[in-house]
Amino acid sequence: MAFEMKLSAKNHSNTYVVVILPITSKMKRGQRRLAKTNMSRHGK
Repeated sequence: MAFEMKLSAKNHSNTYVVVILPITSKMKRGQRRLAKTNMSRHGK
């Protein structure tokens, strides 16, 4: 049981790195892009 739990925990961390990290980085990039466009709009 304990061994299986460790394995599942490892898999969860792997899925977190593979799935959630790219999504968060994309969201951060998107927010930065939005901020830039807002700044340029205010500049006009």
